[in-house]
Amino acid sequence: MINGIPHPLNEIDADIGAYIHSNPDNNFVDVIRKDQRLEVARYLSDIPNSLFAWYPFESTSNVLVVGGSFGAFLTNICRRTQNTIVVEKDGYRAYFLQKRMKDIMNLSVIHCDVMDFQKKESEQVFDYIIWAIDESVDRLREKDYEAYFLAMKSMLSPNGKILAVIPNRFGARFFCGERDAESDLPFEGITDNHSGTYRFTRSELLHFLDELSFKSVKLYYPFPDYRNPQLIYTDDHPPTEDISERLKSYISKNEERVLSERILYRKLAQNNVLTTFSNYFIAECSNYMNHTDILYSAISSERSRDRAFATVICNDDKVKKIPIYNEGLSGLEELRQNAKEQHERKIPSLNITIENGMAVMDRIKAPTLSNHLRKLINDRNRQAILNCLDMLYNHILNSSEYTLENSFAIMAPHEDWGPVLKKAYIEMIPVNCFFLDGELLFFDQEYTMNYCPAGYVMFRAVHDIYNFMPDIVKLIPLEEMKEKYKLTSQWNLYLKAEDELSRKIVNKDIYTGRSTWMNDPEYIFRSNRRTIKLSSDRSIKLYDSISDLNDKKLILFGSGKYADYFLDKYGEQYAIELIVDNNPDLWGTVKRGIPVKSPDEAGRFIYGTYRIVIAVANYQPIVEQLNAMGIYEDSYRIYQKSMDDLLPFSIADTQSDGKFNIGYVTGAFDLFHIGHLNLLKRCKERSHYLIAGVLTDEIIENEKFKTPFIPFEERIEIVKQCKYVDRVIPIDKNNTNKIDAWKELRFGCLFSGSDHELHWTKLQSQLRSLGSDLEFFPYTQSTSSSILQKAIRQQIAGKTPS
Repeated sequence: MINGIPHPLNEIDADIGAYIHSNPDNNFVDVIRKDQRLEVARYLSDIPNSLFAWYPFESTSNVLVVGGSFGAFLTNICRRTQNTIVVEKDGYRAYFLQKRMKDIMNLSVIHCDVMDFQKKESEQVFDYIIWAIDESVDRLREKDYEAYFLAMKSMLSPNGKILAVIPNRFGARFFCGERDAESDLPFEGITDNHSGTYRFTRSELLHFLDELSFKSVKLYYPFPDYRNPQLIYTDDHPPTEDISERLKSYISKNEERVLSERILYRKLAQNNVLTTFSNYFIAECSNYMNHTDILYSAISSERSRDRAFATVICNDDKVKKIPIYNEGLSGLEELRQNAKEQHERKIPSLNITIENGMAVMDRIKAPTLSNHLRKLINDRNRQAILNCLDMLYNHILNSSEYTLENSFAIMAPHEDWGPVLKKAYIEMIPVNCFFLDGELLFFDQEYTMNYCPAGYVMFRAVHDIYNFMPDIVKLIPLEEMKEKYKLTSQWNLYLKAEDELSRKIVNKDIYTGRSTWMNDPEYIFRSNRRTIKLSSDRSIKLYDSISDLNDKKLILFGSGKYADYFLDKYGEQYAIELIVDNNPDLWGTVKRGIPVKSPDEAGRFIYGTYRIVIAVANYQPIVEQLNAMGIYEDSYRIYQKSMDDLLPFSIADTQSDGKFNIGYVTGAFDLFHIGHLNLLKRCKERSHYLIAGVLTDEIIENEKFKTPFIPFEERIEIVKQCKYVDRVIPIDKNNTNKIDAWKELRFGCLFSGSDHELHWTKLQSQLRSLGSDLEFFPYTQSTSSSILQKAIRQQIAGKTPS
């Protein structure tokens, strides 16, 4: 604790607290713009405020929030209810939550656990109790859920409700490869619950809540997740069609994924099973037989505050558009006025009234034009598609008076822009109109543009169709569509205008990391899937050139000194098909009777029939070259003379019980903490005899560029006293190299924290070639020597964390 402030649980928490401390006006725009981590936006941006913006809280209600997530979603709740109490069990979060929300008069923050609060305030009851599990800090077992729910249930008013946000064990994110927050392993907990946080499937959750004797339970399904809710479905209104037009999935670490979550959503929705794979559930539980009449909600929280709405469909066949912020009231009035103007122009548009601060419309039970077009594409009905688009374009042309003034002319003064609309309703696109009885009916015409070419509005429609319905090109090529509506010469200009409009609508200037969060290139996913295949195949001995060669043709990559070493040792025993080299001057020459050719020649061999041996000192660029050619570890080996000379001494260490005979782990073990203990315990669980190497002070200073707090003599003595360690050795300049250590210790496996995983893949391959291995254990995020050292230095200096 520093100046009365507890230590943060992790690095993100530390940074969020520092940002709140240094921005007392709660304006985090510059923070989000500069710090592009999605985790920062999830706590400090406007986006999470939409979590319950769609829910019909009564203005007189008293609310209890369990865990406040630094206030991420509290502003909207406080705006619409009478009083809110937040109980936050983590002292660091409680302190900065209070600091952030200090100007909200109807909110109070209490630092305690909900069970302790229930015991102290047993007479206090609430109309709503909200619990949003934050997996970055919450580690809940199944029995914890029961204790929490029972405590919350006892504090409900007679008509009160619990709204609990609970992670789904079958969440699409896990099938796509998201790592578990505690174990740091992908696919953890899908079929069981080995992860830190217990998770339910849908059926398990319903059974669990039934066992708690709630009289009413209703599930809501937020997509893509509760921290960025854009669509809320229910069992009475499940997603059954392509939702990709209305959904933007933000992913923190796309580079670790193996599937596109966005594409997976589309496939699951088409097969009527998407809610089963919702990343989270919102469970509405009460002690009486009543729940909301909400069927569905669409939320636009990343827009500017005057355009941020939650659109809600209810059982009464009405649609309500609710402003997330007070600034949205002016946006509702503008929406109503746009609909009125369209009626005056004889454009079919939904009637809108303003009631109790909401825009109210009739619910239309008809497909959008987007979904109707999808059906026509599936039916291969080319003419019907063209008829629909002609109808759309005619409405666009009739939606406004024409004018000679053109706001686009500055981009190309001599361009023929066609008819220019005095006021264009630029949302006259397929996703914003219904196809009803052979006619179009427009809705949600929020955005307008003055002095705008009609072609730009039609461009937006066509662009969306070809972006979200790519199969249309099999019926109507894009170039044909451009030509039909005279868009060809302006297309690239309209793309620039669209990028600028999109930047304004979704605040791209604020959410500068948005393109990274949404990035889901298929080539990365395919590469990761192949990596899984290769990393799981421990039989690949990357530095053993000739083992398991069988009848494969042998190709040597490189014709220099290393090739000579290889040929001297193996040239008579194994036939070399050819040598490839990147030097074109050598192509067509012969080395020891073997033709030298271009590396492209390797591409003509059939997969599985050849092996390439890289005989080059600096082999990493060659590895990357082969990977770019689609040739991976299952088709090449690396020849390094020093490693090759060790192969006769390789071992087979794994025992029948799955453990290694000798395990080896190294570390500084400075300020010995729970993370060190967990690591040594896991190492011992995987080996019969565990050797621990402790880095000397000199090595830490020279290689880690810092001075340890605890001197070497004390650190090595502490490790010796650990019951999981059988032998302790010093690590100095003579044995830091792990291959040299293997020569001396002949360990069956080297263990390490997962923080080294990306940097030690080469070492892992080398050890596997010697019959040894390298395994990684999850890094303990909440505690590290670096965090402790920083805290101690700040304590000594008497500084507040910043």
